[in-house]
Amino acid sequence: MTGARSRRKGNRAERAAVDYLRAHGFPHAERKGAGLAGSDVAELGPGLEIEIKDHARFELRKWLDQLSDAMDDTDAAMGVVIVKRAQTMDVARWWWVQPLWMLETMHTLARQNHPGRFNGLHVEHVNKGVSSSERTVDKFGAVVTHAGTHRIPVLAVPEHPGADREWAVGVTTVGRGLPLLRAAGYGDPLETT
Repeated sequence: MTGARSRRKGNRAERAAVDYLRAHGFPHAERKGAGLAGSDVAELGPGLEIEIKDHARFELRKWLDQLSDAMDDTDAAMGVVIVKRAQTMDVARWWWVQPLWMLETMHTLARQNHPGRFNGLHVEHVNKGVSSSERTVDKFGAVVTHAGTHRIPVLAVPEHPGADREWAVGVTTVGRGLPLLRAAGYGDPLETT
């Protein structure tokens, strides 16, 4: 794919994601220009960075590094990588990828802010030494766990090629992750039900 075509593809994904964010609790979300510090989306509120990705190859380690750099640049406490799924412009179905500790923090804040509403979601750490009937290894060698009423795959991603350390990364969809983010105190307040 040519550089110009690749940029157009990325721009289209960023526009779709920003439109979705505006319609779902982040009315001031804007695309950031290339070369600016931070992530791909601006005006999300303090402490939050979002990276948008639309690539044929799933380069999770690289994207997590970019998210970490963007968070460092702005002193953000929370970040997420939104990855466009192939053959759909339905942003709610795109992947929501976060380091597991952030997903757990977000879930804890959501449960504190909305008691009883997010109790069905359970996230558990993945440890190489722990065996569980809920734990499987997918065809790529990534560890996936499922817990609670919502299935939250947890991928074990090597910190860098050949590393002994790994990141635990939670993966869900934007349609499930964004309400949790809002319930945790980011964006417009989540409606009570």
